[in-house]
Amino acid sequence: MKPRCRWEHRAWRSLEPRADYARAPPDLVNLGGSVRIGGALYLHASHPLTVDGGSVAFTLPKGETGWAVLADMPPRPADRDRWLVATLAYWRRIASRARYERPYREEVAVSLRAIRLLSHQARGGIVAAATTSLPEIPGGNRNWDHCYVWLRNLTRTLTLELAPDRSNVNDIAPGMVLTPMNQQAVDDPGVREKQVQSIPFKRAAEPWGIARLAIYLASAEADFATSPTFTLDGGRASGHHPCRRWTLDGPRRQSHHHQSGG
Repeated sequence: MKPRCRWEHRAWRSLEPRADYARAPPDLVNLGGSVRIGGALYLHASHPLTVDGGSVAFTLPKGETGWAVLADMPPRPADRDRWLVATLAYWRRIASRARYERPYREEVAVSLRAIRLLSHQARGGIVAAATTSLPEIPGGNRNWDHCYVWLRNLTRTLTLELAPDRSNVNDIAPGMVLTPMNQQAVDDPGVREKQVQSIPFKRAAEPWGIARLAIYLASAEADFATSPTFTLDGGRASGHHPCRRWTLDGPRRQSHHHQSGG
């Protein structure tokens, strides 16, 4: 459930379900007061919901307060009110544990809430998604992704902080995945064929391939896995690594733009 929000300007909030690890199109049925998702989940909101293709949305006018509830049953108004009170109390309890009173306090609080949302409720395990395009090569063509470095470093820091509680923290670094971010490649096989030439596997990943690893890392079966970055990129990062490649004739320097595995 999402707590209430108040916006100073007109806001549009949307949800795009990904059924069966994004392998199946979402089954969305507008029931008037709610939207049924795949026959198992129900989305309710404070404002009228609209269905457009594979997404559900509602608009929050300027100055108004709104909320949204995603539940596994069609709740009654009394249920929604009770859940809202419990949700707000939970997040206020989480926020009360913070002792940060320096600049950007609100931004830090938002980051802490994001970390909590990434945590497995029962075990406390955390799985974050960074990217394979981290700036490992000074001056290389990946330096635009400095924004992801903090996520990887935060993973390592939290590993040590949460180790006494036996909470494992991991991050996944996906390469090219067939999601809306790569919509051209999803829609056009020709574009996809051209883009995957830099990937040794010569293909992009499906969303379900990334999701299955995340589910495993959050499960009890992965209770000894913590801190490393799990790279899923079809070998692309290995092709870019500035190390010495060994051949039958001995070692040779691998160029920055060499794509084949070694």
